[in-house]
Amino acid sequence: MVISILGIIAIISSMNVAIVLIFLFMILSSAYIDSKTKEKSHRLTLEAVNVERRWNYYTRVLEDVAYSKEIRMNNIGKWLIDYEMDYSYKAIDFYKRRNRYFSLSILFNSVSALMQNAITYACLIYSVISKNMSIGNFTMYVGAVTAFSNSVRVVLSSLVDIKVYGIYYEALEKYVNIPETLRNNKKLPLPSIGDFVLSFRNVSFKYPGQEEYAIKNLNLELRSGTKLAIVGENGAGKTTFVKLLCRLYDPTEGEILLNGINIKDIDYDQYMNMFSAVFQDFKLFAFSIKENIVWENDSPGVNETIKNILKMIGMEERIASLPNGINTSIYKEFDEKGFEPSGGEGQKIAIARAIVKNSKIIILDEPLASLDPKAEYEIFKQFDELVKDKTAIYISHRLSTCRFCDAIAVFDHGCLCEYGTHSELIAKNGKYAELYNLQAQYYV
Repeated sequence: MVISILGIIAIISSMNVAIVLIFLFMILSSAYIDSKTKEKSHRLTLEAVNVERRWNYYTRVLEDVAYSKEIRMNNIGKWLIDYEMDYSYKAIDFYKRRNRYFSLSILFNSVSALMQNAITYACLIYSVISKNMSIGNFTMYVGAVTAFSNSVRVVLSSLVDIKVYGIYYEALEKYVNIPETLRNNKKLPLPSIGDFVLSFRNVSFKYPGQEEYAIKNLNLELRSGTKLAIVGENGAGKTTFVKLLCRLYDPTEGEILLNGINIKDIDYDQYMNMFSAVFQDFKLFAFSIKENIVWENDSPGVNETIKNILKMIGMEERIASLPNGINTSIYKEFDEKGFEPSGGEGQKIAIARAIVKNSKIIILDEPLASLDPKAEYEIFKQFDELVKDKTAIYISHRLSTCRFCDAIAVFDHGCLCEYGTHSELIAKNGKYAELYNLQAQYYV
């Protein structure tokens, strides 16, 4: 490009000094504008980095199946989508402005080159016509034709790029503005219930692609206010039972009824609002502690509610010691002063999230697996205050927790093999007594 410009200037200088000065002015102007537009584009790119990181994070969370249970159980899909769309609009705005500057720079440079070449050809043609230049000499300058043609092509290419950018962003905006599909518009609303009964009727279930049943011919009733412990060895069907109850899966055979109504006939979102859960593979998000506990966090007294629950589960002092208290970011993904919780601390935050949701049924799948025995004791000591009159389901390998429950369901190879209170099952001297005694020997 530089050689081409110098060659053109050399050609014209032999004819007219004024034209050379014009060329130099155009080149310098072009260079100045190019540097300014690129500088502005660079600044916009730097500003867009943090926005793009957050946009990518929200998108990754929404697409990652590992987060799906947390999103569905806490009904935060729309909340996350709103955040993702907000940051996508911000990112798009940055890129629009950046590309506008970039495209204008290309366009200006192309027009400048075109004008330079046009002046050159005008001079050459005038020289031939006035017989100041021979045909042979004209042939020597014919290489300038290539530069002229290339400039025209660059201009046209720039115009096409501008048009393409416009089409691209129009398509992208249409994508992010796709209206949310209404779900369950033909489903029954959740019955207005005080006391309720959830009934498993001959329920069997196989995971997709599996031959063996994870749950076989299960018949079980769960009444409101019950504190139920689910126990059994690994692979016995405990977690599968909870996933079916929460409609993370539907039964392969049989049905689950809520006050006599098949739960598949009830509005999904309304039904899911009955549940809050802490699973073994719970997920925390790179938001503030407060946002991880209460998604819609602008309600009156929410801060005090969070602090009271954190006190109950032994996290009040730890959170208070952080730079911004409950407003401290979890993880350092977007904040260098972010809080990196231990396994036990993360589990307590997830428990607080489940309790604050104030659902009718709270499910804790191995809720204390990462807690030390003292922390376990402190949480269960305040068990009644934490869950109050909620229906609570515990899945636990620590059978000592069963003493706090009204009933115990024992699963074995996908089947419900025993059901009753702790004392009843110990007296029965069956599977539960076997498991309990195996653990008890390590506490003696």
